[in-house]
Amino acid sequence: MDNLFTQLKSGTFQQHRKLEHSAPFAVFHNEAPIPLTSYKTILTTMYGFHRQVSNVAHLCINEMEINNSADIEDMKALIALLNIEGVVSALKADMTALEDSASNFHVAKPCEAKCYSAKYGITNSALATADFTKLVAPPPTFSGMTSSCIAGLYVWMGSSMGANLISRRLHKQKSFCDTSLTLPTYYYDTMALIAKDWVTFKQQTIIAIDAFTKDANALCDATVKDANLWFSYLIGLNSNAT
Repeated sequence: MDNLFTQLKSGTFQQHRKLEHSAPFAVFHNEAPIPLTSYKTILTTMYGFHRQVSNVAHLCINEMEINNSADIEDMKALIALLNIEGVVSALKADMTALEDSASNFHVAKPCEAKCYSAKYGITNSALATADFTKLVAPPPTFSGMTSSCIAGLYVWMGSSMGANLISRRLHKQKSFCDTSLTLPTYYYDTMALIAKDWVTFKQQTIIAIDAFTKDANALCDATVKDANLWFSYLIGLNSNAT
């Protein structure tokens, strides 16, 4: 079996490139300050993606539990690296911050999910009453449960690598070019922290592949296909959010 991540990198190159150069993410490819509208669309798009990957991961674990799979702990270990609760909470906090112009927001520093309300001055009730469900579009039809889960984790972890650069850029910019509102950066700060586990994620995934299936090559092929579907899903979310 060829290295899964070599296949993923080469096999998803075109879709990944298409995503990076599509709106609203294309704003990261120029040096101009990021406008408020683009940033809101980025956060909305990423919320839809992260929630759907979270759903697929949950379904995958449920299926493994039903089948009494011996490799369930391997999958749980991979999913744990995503910090799902922290990422989703960070996105909700940032999006709520942008909707509440009456609050005085400051550039955030990385922190645990439990402190997002104190960091941004957002009340728990504000997040509880916000309707985020409409931001999650139905998922595509994947090759299989395991491949779609691994592929989703791959795109999630890959996004964290770019978050390092984006987080530093946002902290340097501090405010939007078209409003005095300060940039809330909790999402990208949280994702930047996840990037530290990229090597661990790759190592654990390669080891776990043989536990997940008797046909590793077939699973790798399906994972590449499903990763492309995740990129297409993100591109579709861009269109819906703009």
